[in-house]
Amino acid sequence: MRPSFQSFKKTELSKKEFEKIREEFEDFSYIVSHDLNAPLRYIREFGKLFVNRMEKKFGPGILSEEEKQFLDLIHENVSSVETRISALLQYSRLNTEEMPYEKTDCSQIVQKIKSNILADTDYADVIFDIDELPIIKSQIKRVADLFGYIIDNAIKFRSQDVPKVSIRVKDADVNYLFSIEDNGIGIEQKFSDEVFRIFRRLHSEDKYPGVGMGLTLSKKIIELHDGEIWIEPAQTQGSIVYFTLPKAIL
Repeated sequence: MRPSFQSFKKTELSKKEFEKIREEFEDFSYIVSHDLNAPLRYIREFGKLFVNRMEKKFGPGILSEEEKQFLDLIHENVSSVETRISALLQYSRLNTEEMPYEKTDCSQIVQKIKSNILADTDYADVIFDIDELPIIKSQIKRVADLFGYIIDNAIKFRSQDVPKVSIRVKDADVNYLFSIEDNGIGIEQKFSDEVFRIFRRLHSEDKYPGVGMGLTLSKKIIELHDGEIWIEPAQTQGSIVYFTLPKAIL
């Protein structure tokens, strides 16, 4: 089983070495969140300033439809880069920010996610079929994010059918084996590893919004819990994401 960052830190790194890594990460976080985001904010704000000055000087409606589309594209691409920077920073934090392991009611987590989804009118038709899920010991927020990312993907990549999400769990020795199955568009088996890579997308962003980080973050969370995660095609249509979580962290 692959060692978690926390266990590696305790067994292989001295306190001084770990603090050095943390400091380097803090420097990286500042660069990503400030030094890279600042130019993007300037691009957006100067674009707005340009439009305002043009309209004050020449009157409303001075820009042609094509010029307005150009500005919209600038704003859309700035937002897209900002979203990617945020996702990259989130991924990096998983490596260095410690969280306690606490009693985690998986059923409670999934029921909350389900309620939030069904409260959205765009997803009110989603059908859920959920086993009674166990109580484990985990990093609660990260495990909640894990379920959220996978369920979100199950609904996002929907087919023409009414979306259905089935969540199962089995006893697997020292672990629990979870599976989240959907009836969506599915993926080809040859892409089953690629979907876990950073920013790896199999479809255009126009059709399926997002930056392609959900499964990447899921994999990192699973690794932090000494588990495994993989994806397979469902028997009829859609995909099944399998992952293991330990019954207890020793």
